[in-house]
Amino acid sequence: MCIRDRVGGEGKGALFTQIPWVKEAFAKILGFEPFPGTVNVRVGGDPRSDRALRDIYEAEGVPVLPPEGSNFCPSRCFRARLSSAIPAGLVIPEVDDYSKSTLELLAPLNVREALGISDGDRIEVEIELESKLDTEILG
Repeated sequence: MCIRDRVGGEGKGALFTQIPWVKEAFAKILGFEPFPGTVNVRVGGDPRSDRALRDIYEAEGVPVLPPEGSNFCPSRCFRARLSSAIPAGLVIPEVDDYSKSTLELLAPLNVREALGISDGDRIEVEIELESKLDTEILG
């Protein structure tokens, strides 16, 4: 599944991606330790992208469960690629108020620097909805 839309972000992902259990869980799922931060892609307006987004939210993904007693929410993760070149992971937090028009992506490097992109630029995201992993990753 492929979506091409605009980069945007809030700058909140850097702290989350550096929490030890988060780094470990996503390294197991994705095969890389995430760079400090995420790339957000705002999806909307294109019927194909909107349909792809619905398919993503209906897919199971790989469950990522926070440590017991923590204040973190569970999430789902999918393997992905950015601009056909950079391995990535799509993270969907399981919270009611999370924007369903935002793709939150992890990568092993600074994507903005590697691709020379900034907020408002378009990026292509390929997402594997059929994960080869069928185990839950516990924090």
